[in-house]
Amino acid sequence: MRLNGITKVVCPILHVGLLFLIIYLWFPSYYNKFAVVVAVDLFEVATGEITSIAAGIGMGLNPIVVAVFVSYIESSISLFVAVNFDLLKKLPKAGEQIIKYENRMKTYTETKKWLKSAGFLGISVVAAIPFYGTGAVPSTILGRLLGMGWKKSWLAVSMGIFLRSMLISLLLYLGYLTI
Repeated sequence: MRLNGITKVVCPILHVGLLFLIIYLWFPSYYNKFAVVVAVDLFEVATGEITSIAAGIGMGLNPIVVAVFVSYIESSISLFVAVNFDLLKKLPKAGEQIIKYENRMKTYTETKKWLKSAGFLGISVVAAIPFYGTGAVPSTILGRLLGMGWKKSWLAVSMGIFLRSMLISLLLYLGYLTI
């Protein structure tokens, strides 16, 4: 049981570390550029994904490569949140609210059967919309609150994030979106 908990925390972080190791070993000239993209994505709270893709394109990286890279990072964040969602329930005051809201959502989705079947597509669309508050973390939490398992929630968010990153990258590359 203890190993399972440690694994749930370490594995999402570890596979991002392995990606950086691969970039460092095989593409050392690009390592700093990708490190900047990740730093901007993680530390720019309001428009992290948009700004990080813009930074990557501005540094001369291929827009598609930047979009796929940012999608991978955001998907890893979603995986971390989806797998460790139960840890949020153990927080002193916030955990009680999460459990309470999850129970309310469960009763609501039981009465509205269409909501449960449309949940996967809905979470994907929410994750794909490039607005504040619709990224990997909020979409994953929403999916888990709707009663999706961690795999289904993570897959829905990952698909939406991929579409979002490609859309942002295309709009930035074509010059329709400026920061």
